[in-house]
Amino acid sequence: MYGTEDEDGLTILMTPNPTRDQFSLSVSHMNSKAMTVRIYSILGQQKHETKLQSGVTTFSANSLGLSSGIYVVKIKSEGNNAIVKRLIVK
Repeated sequence: MYGTEDEDGLTILMTPNPTRDQFSLSVSHMNSKAMTVRIYSILGQQKHETKLQSGVTTFSANSLGLSSGIYVVKIKSEGNNAIVKRLIVK
């Protein structure tokens, strides 16, 4: 389990981490805004992008075709800085 809160009150919980082929991302924010979730390889190649509409608080990733390795998950809400998390795929 891997969670954090930024200075704007945006709380991110990503489970399980490490993972095999699926994980869940839960987002909690006082001011519900649309968000973009992007997954990058450690080399900076974008592997996946999902837009979460305002009010959507969970994202489940199943079978994204990610090979074993370390990935960067970048979550950005409108008007706020991006939060960056590390995802480990076994």
